[in-house]
Amino acid sequence: MASALFLLSSRQKFQWAAALFTAAFALVACSKNKSNGAESDLLSLVFEGFQNAQGVMFEPGEPIEVPCDGRITVHLGPSEEAPHLLDHWELRPPGTCGDIVQCGFIELTLDYKDGTSRRVNRASLAIVLEEELVSPGWERITARLKSGQADRIYEVDGRPVQVATEVTLSMESCEGTGGAPGDGGMGGTSEVEGGRAGASFGGDPSSSR
Repeated sequence: MASALFLLSSRQKFQWAAALFTAAFALVACSKNKSNGAESDLLSLVFEGFQNAQGVMFEPGEPIEVPCDGRITVHLGPSEEAPHLLDHWELRPPGTCGDIVQCGFIELTLDYKDGTSRRVNRASLAIVLEEELVSPGWERITARLKSGQADRIYEVDGRPVQVATEVTLSMESCEGTGGAPGDGGMGGTSEVEGGRAGASFGGDPSSSR
């Protein structure tokens, strides 16, 4: 009788161990799925500031002083985990992401008062806007994450990962130096790809189409 009780106890222990192992495995799988979901939930895009050619930084929404050079650098983030790298996102040009889901580049859309807009694509958090883009008619900028796998706006829970802000420019008087950039008249929506900041892709940095 004692031997039978011992065997029964052993079988019960095995069954309990198997049940605990199954529960632990399910818990790990669930935690992993939640972790992947949390990684996507943490994904965001923000304007860190705007920098003119003289190195002066301006907060989003603050009037930007534009010297005669005309160039403005748009700084994006967050980049708290590693300098110059977007948190929870792999910045790469189109066609280079492979199987990485949260990977791609940033698309900037510049809207002007005459109803036109220009788009700039970069795989960088510091995007230089050349003189022809920085005009007094520029009034709004939107930054979006684009998937490097499908060349489409990246979404989390059906919402695009993007940020936008109004733009006000204070143009420096440039008499005798060729004048300040014009007031727009961009002729519809066009795109500018490549550039001096970060990875370039898509042709001549100074060209537009």
